[in-house]
Amino acid sequence: LSGSLHFYTWFCGMPSGQSGGSMTIFAKDYTARTLVGTTATIFKWVNTFFTLAPLAVVTVVVVRFFRVTFKRYALSNAMLSLSFMLVWGTALLILYHEFQAQVREVPASWFGILNPFFIIGLSPVLTRLWDTRMNPPAAIKFGIGLVLLGLGFGALAVGGLK
Repeated sequence: LSGSLHFYTWFCGMPSGQSGGSMTIFAKDYTARTLVGTTATIFKWVNTFFTLAPLAVVTVVVVRFFRVTFKRYALSNAMLSLSFMLVWGTALLILYHEFQAQVREVPASWFGILNPFFIIGLSPVLTRLWDTRMNPPAAIKFGIGLVLLGLGFGALAVGGLK
């Protein structure tokens, strides 16, 4: 069992390591990334969520940090506050320009954010689910991972159809 789990870990890790390199090139060269009409609008809202949700979470953490440390490190916290305002301003400016465009081409590098987003987003959900009565054995978890990996590659293949 241990050897097969090691093999599946290696097998699942290979595609994950490719997400920033060869998969981005594949997305650039072989996927239809130009969106118009309703699909462009949906992408704009999804991209807005993927941009603002993590930024909002980090902002909440930083504000809590400020409450604890502001008296001792006022200048550092003021500089960090200014930096965060610049980041928020930049993000909102980029999103504003994106919503002004009629035709939207999805950058190939955008697909690279999906893997970490789903890892961070689904980890608490699956951890909570598996802390309860629904805790499948490790082999089942690996099987679920391989099925999801296959579905991801299937979606990549469908996107590459011309």
